[in-house]
Amino acid sequence: MVDKTVERRSVESEIVYVQVRAPAPWGEKIGSRAGFFAAVHPAETRVEDLLNGKATISLIGPESRTAVLRLVLFDANGHPSAEHDLGSLKLPVSPEAITTFLARTLRDDLLEAVLSTPRIDLVFQVEELGISRISIRQEVKPFRWKLEQRRGKSVLRLVDEAGADTPVMIDQYGIQRPDERVPLDRARCVEGIDLAHPGSLFALRLRSRKRQNDRVCDRWRNGINNERSRERRKW
Repeated sequence: MVDKTVERRSVESEIVYVQVRAPAPWGEKIGSRAGFFAAVHPAETRVEDLLNGKATISLIGPESRTAVLRLVLFDANGHPSAEHDLGSLKLPVSPEAITTFLARTLRDDLLEAVLSTPRIDLVFQVEELGISRISIRQEVKPFRWKLEQRRGKSVLRLVDEAGADTPVMIDQYGIQRPDERVPLDRARCVEGIDLAHPGSLFALRLRSRKRQNDRVCDRWRNGINNERSRERRKW
């Protein structure tokens, strides 16, 4: 039996819009849904800050799991240029332990490569839980001093990535005679300088191109004036 007291309702057609996105790689997309998380404090930091403890990395995840760390270097165009496996960390791990781990693994040639690249990514992966990535962008300095140990001696070496056409002045000021400036050869600084007790201050300054050009012009003018003087003497 049909209840005719029920109000009749009209049914209209509906339109459903569906947007289909491009497929994303599993390894990249799962990072936002991973069961663990890696974070750096403060967010804007440098590699030097991570190594000296001014910045820290925190890993939040389940206990008794292993986080594998991979280092990715990028060139100036944003393309990956090199990858390095740094090792693994057992969770839970403290920020201080991560700092010690990075200081132990980022050394020598690898550290030099890290400091010479405009961007690095620290990629943490915890088994099937996914990937968490920390990106660090930094300004690459064309000149850097690096302290090394060679045959039991402390050697100061200049890392020069500016090119030979960049004019510089390099001076040494001894601790005992700080008012005495000793000019240093650029090639010698790149090769390395043995440090002696009690120590010295090393200063590198960019030489003004305008000042160099003025000196060249002065020499040229002086040469012309000397030639004219000799001509006058002949007459």
